[in-house]
Amino acid sequence: MALSLLALVASVVVAVGHPTMMAAVETRPAKMARLSRLRGTLPQMSQTALAALLAAAKEAPLPDVSRRADVREAKQLAARTLTPYGPVHAQLPMLCHSGAVKLVEVQSPWPMLHLACQTSEGFSSFISDLCGNVGAPTIQSPWGLIMYSDEVDPGDPLMGKHGRKYQAVYWSILEFGASALSEEELWFTFCTVRSVVVRQMVGGMSALMACLLRHMFHGVHSPSDAGILIDLGGLQIRFFFELRQMIGDELALQQLNCHRGASAEVPCMFCMNVKSKRSIDVLHDRAGYFVLVTCVDCEKFKFHSDVTIRKIAFDLRDRSSVETKEGMKTLQKQLGYSYIPNSLLLCPVLKYKPATLTVYDWMHCFLVDGVFNITVGQTMAVAHKLGVSYKNMASFVATWSWPRRLTQKGAIGKDLFKPSRIATWRKEQKFKCSASEALSLYPVMAAFLQMESTRLGLAENPAFAVLYLCCDVLDHLLCIPRGTCTPEGLAEAIVSFLRLYKLVFGEKHWTPKFHSILHLPRMLAEHKVIIPCFVAERKHKEGKRIAGYLHNTSVDFERSLLEDITSNHLHALRDFVVKPRICSGIARCSETLLAQLQASFPDAISLQVGKRAKFNQFNETEVGDIVLAQIGNHVVAAEICGAIVADGAVFFLVSKLKLISSEKRLSKWQRVGQELRLLEGVSILGPCVHRNDGDVVVVIRCV
Repeated sequence: MALSLLALVASVVVAVGHPTMMAAVETRPAKMARLSRLRGTLPQMSQTALAALLAAAKEAPLPDVSRRADVREAKQLAARTLTPYGPVHAQLPMLCHSGAVKLVEVQSPWPMLHLACQTSEGFSSFISDLCGNVGAPTIQSPWGLIMYSDEVDPGDPLMGKHGRKYQAVYWSILEFGASALSEEELWFTFCTVRSVVVRQMVGGMSALMACLLRHMFHGVHSPSDAGILIDLGGLQIRFFFELRQMIGDELALQQLNCHRGASAEVPCMFCMNVKSKRSIDVLHDRAGYFVLVTCVDCEKFKFHSDVTIRKIAFDLRDRSSVETKEGMKTLQKQLGYSYIPNSLLLCPVLKYKPATLTVYDWMHCFLVDGVFNITVGQTMAVAHKLGVSYKNMASFVATWSWPRRLTQKGAIGKDLFKPSRIATWRKEQKFKCSASEALSLYPVMAAFLQMESTRLGLAENPAFAVLYLCCDVLDHLLCIPRGTCTPEGLAEAIVSFLRLYKLVFGEKHWTPKFHSILHLPRMLAEHKVIIPCFVAERKHKEGKRIAGYLHNTSVDFERSLLEDITSNHLHALRDFVVKPRICSGIARCSETLLAQLQASFPDAISLQVGKRAKFNQFNETEVGDIVLAQIGNHVVAAEICGAIVADGAVFFLVSKLKLISSEKRLSKWQRVGQELRLLEGVSILGPCVHRNDGDVVVVIRCV
């Protein structure tokens, strides 16, 4: 479908744009009529796609090809590119339950990394600068790799047809840093295998991951022993890598580590003595070894090691040949792990370290049907009895403004508060929204309850205090990329929140995710950084969009999907730039402003003016945003009025604000005059959620 559409569009555009078919002078009505006829002859496509294609045809002649085979060949160019480390795409054999061998299409990591550096000057320069800043990897000190896996459904969830649902595996490099790892272009797609195919494999997803890791680390080219030689714009550096983190949602991590999850007597893969709420072992345990999953005293937990988890896997394998089916079922339930042939834990080559490498994704723990959603639901159930409703919250939320980049993406959650949704939230006592919406809304929710508690004289209301503490934990987690969150501070915030939650709301709505967040401080201490999976969820959108056109799943679905993803990724990397820059310019600059800029930058060789710009490598702001900036030892607020790049350095024209008062979550600033000043981009902490009250601007925090 996608190939025939593009081929037909190309042939029609070439024909319509031919000089012999163009009138010497064509009026606008005639142009519109011809465009309408053109749209009528083409398969359905978006207006954006057609406009982009027409613009490309106007700028340069289109290729003189129009067959589906030609379009397919162009798409396969990147996948078939031969590098010093082999072709970009490879096929790996996987044993199926039927005895047949299934060849799985994968994007080989080292050929892809080599081609990406060769193709993209910006990406190559980014890695080269990184080697200068943090040091090039060596065999004694390799760089770390992070891997992510998840199931993606490109179909309509309401249709009940999920034949195109696939398992996506992404990987990247931890040394890129937390900010860089929020960019989709810096994550590579290892494979996209349909879930029905994975279920046919012996060992399922765990076996597939084992196969991918063997291909990555124990193939022809070893990144841990011989290294990977990469050309970075004429500078050749040999890179050494090791696996450091395996992240994903709860289901993905359970599949990889053969853990049974909440259905097991032992619901946590890291704790040997933590039992589910329904377990009776705790009642009969006179030695006090076992604790319930609702326990918040980490000193009582007995932690698994890599050795103990792998020993369970091997013991289950040995027992599977002598135990009855019912005996194995009971044993697996008691241990919390399942016996899966060919699994990651049983691979003798990899010697996988499940306890060391597995890292929870705090986004899923808190914001995806998680701890935050339940806490808001419980708090608002109490608030409703006091006369504070979701409708009141909706009115309060509507008065706030978010940074333009979030508003344009529709991730602020202002439109969530519909009567039908509110009724569902109240019935289930759970606040349902997307993770991005929850992240945008939570500081405003805390400010709303703080205002309402003051109005009602309930400043010490324990239910409201629970939500405040939950928001404190999220504040700590958001500080991890800035390096201002310590494991000790995070642990204290989490334990304080969980203790008060149990005291106020009890254990009825307590889920395993409440226990999971207790492991986050330990993971932060061991890995120094925890990467939330917002970027992976955004990256899923490209795969969903491409798979939406692939309706025939009987032949080459995985190969076709992955070829498109590889080709699009390389094209995106060609435009990849990490330096602060103007992102959106202005058509004309006034003579007055131009004179002021020339006076401010008399020695500048080049000057650019825009309305949106990146103030550091990966974050941007634009006209109308309120930002916080660090100037010396003081934090100031300012309104963005313009962006300037002078010889590569980014500055912003701002209207500074005067501080009136500051509280824990809110600060009030006064607008003073119309005088514009220059603010260095490097001093900006970030744009803020804010509200205008006349000349007073109320600011919540950076986002």
